[in-house]
Amino acid sequence: MATKNKITTRKFCGVDLDITEFENTFPYNQQGQQDHSVYSSFNTPSTKTEFLGYEWFYIGDEPDDSDIFDNKEVKSTGTIESDVDGIAYDFRMSGYDVSKFPAVIDQYNKFRNGKTRNKASRKNKQDYVPVAKFKFISD
Repeated sequence: MATKNKITTRKFCGVDLDITEFENTFPYNQQGQQDHSVYSSFNTPSTKTEFLGYEWFYIGDEPDDSDIFDNKEVKSTGTIESDVDGIAYDFRMSGYDVSKFPAVIDQYNKFRNGKTRNKASRKNKQDYVPVAKFKFISD
């Protein structure tokens, strides 16, 4: 699904991360392979999704109080700092684990999940995060 002239590899916590690696871990629309179940997990009775691809999302100019770093919309506790610290530590020690699905954004670049990972990335002074982009279609 990689597009020509699209940057697929960036340094993440000092390690090269190629977002096309997610295509191998989570196959989608690949000949001879069944789509990974993660792509249908965002569908609900009233909302269907269409996977648009993987990309890098720039978080470098977001203010620290931006909603892309806070889960208050989905968790009563908001983003838990000990979770941020743990993920930030894992990023520093191992880079980004491509066996875990990246954050999800919609067609309007609004984060649907991954806000704790975003905050952990910011804590490690990362300007870009890998994301999976979906088009959400309401019935």
